[in-house]
Amino acid sequence: MTHRWGGRVLAVLALVGVLAGCVVSSGTSETGSVSLDAANVTSAGDSASASTSAGDVIAENTAPPPTCTYAGSDPFINLDLTFTNPLGEVSNVRLSYALLASGVRFGDGDEGFLFPGANEQFRVREGTIEELPAEVDEQTVTCEVIAVEEFSLPFERGPEVGTCVIQRDEASGSPRVELLATNPFAQTRDVAFFYALRAQDSVRFGFGEPMAHMLRGGEQVRFTEKVGDLPSWVDPAAVTCDVLGYYGR
Repeated sequence: MTHRWGGRVLAVLALVGVLAGCVVSSGTSETGSVSLDAANVTSAGDSASASTSAGDVIAENTAPPPTCTYAGSDPFINLDLTFTNPLGEVSNVRLSYALLASGVRFGDGDEGFLFPGANEQFRVREGTIEELPAEVDEQTVTCEVIAVEEFSLPFERGPEVGTCVIQRDEASGSPRVELLATNPFAQTRDVAFFYALRAQDSVRFGFGEPMAHMLRGGEQVRFTEKVGDLPSWVDPAAVTCDVLGYYGR
């Protein structure tokens, strides 16, 4: 099963032409990874809830275990992921999951969480690029988190390179992102800037990475982006955003 990885980060990697094939798992855990294979896997509900959560990620970690919930197909498979980062301030954390029907795996994939803070909380909707197989009974579909790993990327953590604020459309009241950033390099470069969207209690539910082409050294750039439809659990009045880092080539 192929899958979408890390939201729109793939577009950045395609542009810079690096890390080709780096998102394919080798089948072994990397340094800093946390394998859930040996953990106790407990169901968060019966098959009707279509949810399975992994056991403790790290023995001394008291955060809730990560969960993956099948959220239907339209026609592509949608998953709801909740996750508290146990690995500290690394460049990227990869959460791998398996999709099962009647207990038999029929697909798997992963989602990247760029520039996570220590114990930062995430709640995201992951849309895969696969349709539910015709032979699969949707009523039996569950999702299981199988690994949480550090997966390093050549991006720089740097919130100081810009500011991010949420503006409201006067007519509809819908939120939009306004990002003001500065090229941190002395040379002219294509620069991608990464920001997080947060809901109440600073839970990260979204992510963006606008790119400026041929940005001169020290030059400022402003981006305005629509937030889009908010998840039902997000309070529109609580939405905030902040700059996470950047990448230049």
